[in-house]
Amino acid sequence: MRLCNAGSGTLIGKETSGREVWLPIWRAPVSYNELGVFFSEGRLTLGQRYARNGLDAARAVASFGYDRGIDCFQRVGIVRGRVGGDNYNTAISLGSWSASPNAEADLVTDFDPWLDSFRCAASADLAPSRAQRVLRRLESAIFDLCQQKGAAQLQSVLCALGEAEAVLARSAKWRTEAFQRPVPLLSPKWLKVGDDGTTEFRLAASLTGIFNASIGGFREHLEPVEIKGRLAEGRQQWVEWSDDPSSANNIVWSEADLENNLIAVLQRRCMEAIRCGARTIDGTQVFPGESRCYATLDDVSAFLRYEVDDERIAILVRGLSLLDWEKAYQEGACNLRHHGQEDSMPDATFALLKLCHSPHPIRESYVPLNATIARLAAAGRLGDATQLAARRLLGSSLPPAIRVSSRRGLSARRITAALLFPLTWADTKKLADRVLKSQMESV
Repeated sequence: MRLCNAGSGTLIGKETSGREVWLPIWRAPVSYNELGVFFSEGRLTLGQRYARNGLDAARAVASFGYDRGIDCFQRVGIVRGRVGGDNYNTAISLGSWSASPNAEADLVTDFDPWLDSFRCAASADLAPSRAQRVLRRLESAIFDLCQQKGAAQLQSVLCALGEAEAVLARSAKWRTEAFQRPVPLLSPKWLKVGDDGTTEFRLAASLTGIFNASIGGFREHLEPVEIKGRLAEGRQQWVEWSDDPSSANNIVWSEADLENNLIAVLQRRCMEAIRCGARTIDGTQVFPGESRCYATLDDVSAFLRYEVDDERIAILVRGLSLLDWEKAYQEGACNLRHHGQEDSMPDATFALLKLCHSPHPIRESYVPLNATIARLAAAGRLGDATQLAARRLLGSSLPPAIRVSSRRGLSARRITAALLFPLTWADTKKLADRVLKSQMESV
């Protein structure tokens, strides 16, 4: 089978080419008849086809486990070298692979055809160097997943897939000439298995689960893609590159830090809500922040206190955006693990601003969207932003019980960025109870 440079640890670069073989090692003596049956079957198979390269072989071993009493496989690469002008073949050990079963590796079948196509395109001479690098990272991540199950390994594959789609999005001419499609929608199992119970994972999942029928989903802020298909139960959805020039305006996620990207998405969704005229059932135009998956007050508080890894969240966002979130919601896969004992409450400034950026009714009243509030807060003018928010709440018969904030400085952008994280109706109610007058006082 063809040599796969990923996962080898010793062979690097596209110059290294050759073949590789996987030699079985039995955990107990094997009879002549058993050996004959084994070799009559010929080769490792992945589904209905033979393994074509080392990565296919690794996945096949992970799928079948201890089949035929095999304990492990010795992976050997056969490469062509040159010494003194003479060509010769050299065998190099590429490590031993356990034959233990790993059902999580089967999730890779979600993007099998896409992976074959991307590998072919990224390995071509005219492919961008960044495409070749991301292919190697992706294949290495899949190798690791085949050897060891776990949320960390699955997240590595997800993040590498997100990087691959980012490379395709930036190289429009190359992807068109190479007939490359976006990464297909991944099954909800990726969310279940990839959930490591961390704050970073929940925050990233809450962002990528954001969806509004009029404005679209979060993935459309990352790449020029369009989710097609009907949202009805049992109907199939798929993803394609968007050919609508106006959709480019929605792509606001960049190489900037997480705070700036969150603020950019927040402001863009405010603008799109006003442009589209998206409204609730009572005709109120609210912030389109509903999601299939929600962050907790603990998570948002940790973000506001700078107790999370921003870079990790940004990387996870690209990977988790590839999930079929509609299907995940229908299958009840969006309830993520949370180990917190009790909710820590964000400060009153955030609470006041968040009530003006919620899709949920507050005490049976929807708060109309005012995009100026987020713009003022992002500019560091928290006093003006909270004053405007207080007037907006008062106009919705929700009088605040606190004074407006006079805070300035870098924390203003952190608070503004945190407004994008979706909260449940119950958590939004907790914020309201903290900063609004009681209903008895309002009378």
